[in-house]
Amino acid sequence: MSTIPHRLHIKVSERDVQRQILQYLALKQIWTIRHNTGAALIESSGKRRFVRFGTPGLADIVAFTPGGQVVWIEVKSEKGKQSEMQKEFQLKAEKHQHHYVLAKSVEDLYPLFGGVA
Repeated sequence: MSTIPHRLHIKVSERDVQRQILQYLALKQIWTIRHNTGAALIESSGKRRFVRFGTPGLADIVAFTPGGQVVWIEVKSEKGKQSEMQKEFQLKAEKHQHHYVLAKSVEDLYPLFGGVA
């Protein structure tokens, strides 16, 4: 006789959450831009360079509603936490009357954009 666990917990990566959010916003016909921030070691002509790109703290996604609202979306896994730079960016965005969402699932966007169409 086998036992069935009472609760099955599936870990969803930050990348998966981000993909779900971008698909959801596309379904809602919301214009989005995905931002990358980080660094890379580049080799060119036999030389190595360390290159930084993006703005530290910048949200992962910016969405523009048909009504002209700006929504910054920081995507995290279930246990993910904002960095201090991300918290500073959130304060700046909110100071300028932009929406800011710390999204750990696509459902976190429903209050602004509604459920699935």
